[in-house]
Amino acid sequence: MDRMRESLFASLGDLEGCRFLDLFSGTGVVAAEALSRGAESVVAVERDRANRELIAHNTEFAQARIAIRLQPSEAFLRRARAGTTWHYIFADPPFVYAHLPELLASVVDGDLLEPSGRLLVHLPTHRSVEAIAQSALPLVMSDRRRYGGSTLYQFGEPNR
Repeated sequence: MDRMRESLFASLGDLEGCRFLDLFSGTGVVAAEALSRGAESVVAVERDRANRELIAHNTEFAQARIAIRLQPSEAFLRRARAGTTWHYIFADPPFVYAHLPELLASVVDGDLLEPSGRLLVHLPTHRSVEAIAQSALPLVMSDRRRYGGSTLYQFGEPNR
């Protein structure tokens, strides 16, 4: 996970002025990294109440720039305000998560990604990429990197 996160943020570069959404935030380590790399604001979405304190602790250096939402990622996306967009949306669902196509479709259908933004999805390598790519249409896969038993996919608008 550390190698994946390091590679992810190296590929994204400077996040100065960007809005970052961390779905399935877990302990908030990805949210903390986005903040440390200059993200203007981060929303960390996590359903597990026990993890809220971990996220708050891991991001205490930038409390003014983070919002922690204690709810399922699906519910958060359904209720996202019209016009709210992010430059980066990172989804790292549990490996047994069965609703990924619907989740990615709600990101696309809700128009939640900035035009030049990227949808970043971390999954077990054995998951079918075809189903993932179909749910992200009209976004196209711009990068895929394998890290042991997991793969990080990046999606963006065509020609970006």
